[in-house]
Amino acid sequence: MQTKHRDQGWSWVVLFTSFTIQLLCDGSISAYGVVYAGVKNDTYFASANYTEKQITLPGAIQSCLYVIAMGFAGPIVNTLGFQLVACVSSLMAGLAMVAAVFFKDIAGMIVFYGVFSGK
Repeated sequence: MQTKHRDQGWSWVVLFTSFTIQLLCDGSISAYGVVYAGVKNDTYFASANYTEKQITLPGAIQSCLYVIAMGFAGPIVNTLGFQLVACVSSLMAGLAMVAAVFFKDIAGMIVFYGVFSGK
């Protein structure tokens, strides 16, 4: 008797995509210390004389909004479905992190890295 696979080979795609999303979103929150060290040693940020508290703001805002957004994501997932919410939010987080790279001031980092990638 042969068994027919229900996923038709898509389970590996789902696994890889899920891992990548978790690495991007959760990893960026856990690894803000690496970003902090890079920002602190960057010539543009060093010439602006930002304090250590100001440099830590994007990471702090990102982690806070990430946890707060979980409470709002539950009802949205129940309404729209998990796949749509996961795709839109991960695309939003990824684009926000890419946009944050191009900002050379702390306000841009706070808005894009902190708020939009923290969702």
